[in-house]
Amino acid sequence: MPQLDISTYFNQLFWLIISFSALYYFIAGYFLPGIGGIMLKREDKIKADIAEADGFFNEYKTIKREMENLMAKSRERALALREESALRSKQFLDKKLYDLEHQMVIDMKEQDKRLDAVRLNFRKEVGEISNQLSTEIYQAILSSYQQKANSKVN
Repeated sequence: MPQLDISTYFNQLFWLIISFSALYYFIAGYFLPGIGGIMLKREDKIKADIAEADGFFNEYKTIKREMENLMAKSRERALALREESALRSKQFLDKKLYDLEHQMVIDMKEQDKRLDAVRLNFRKEVGEISNQLSTEIYQAILSSYQQKANSKVN
């Protein structure tokens, strides 16, 4: 085998060094600059994307802060409206309750007057009925005695 022959080692080593050197300089001169340029572009693109993402994140934080402030203001406004509404409702109900109580007092006085008139009328009628009843009872007793007296006489 010629590749194992010692006399050809120097030639093989010489052409190996020449071939690998040529291959190295060809790759280093042609491929590596293109790959290096792509890597630099990629690094620049990544840096730009990170900067843009940081900008978006800062914008997000700002918007979030504004939204939280708006929510807090809305909550405060809602609480104020609720308290105002509750106060107005209480005032309205208190006025209605006062009006109803006042009307009830007026109606009670009116009913008391009617009841007093009915009591007075009842007392008059009871007196008249008592007089009529006592007269009828008296006449019944009197007629009963007269009948007994008439029957004893006959």
